[in-house]
Amino acid sequence: TSLQLDCPVFFIVGTRDYQCHYQLTQKYADGLKAPKKDFFPIAHVGHSVPSVKPEYFQRLLLEIKSRIVH
Repeated sequence: TSLQLDCPVFFIVGTRDYQCHYQLTQKYADGLKAPKKDFFPIAHVGHSVPSVKPEYFQRLLLEIKSRIVH
């Protein structure tokens, strides 16, 4: 049984994240149903995406915002 949410869901995950393991997070995201959903893997980054790549993270958040704000 997959989980269904009635809100947008976006995953921003470092491919070297060992606290929220990348592959497990992707598997969870793949099984999730939501009106808008996307998975953003960030290469060569662990759990601290905002700290390690702040400019990229900010651009990504603005892109996500543009997808959900009408």
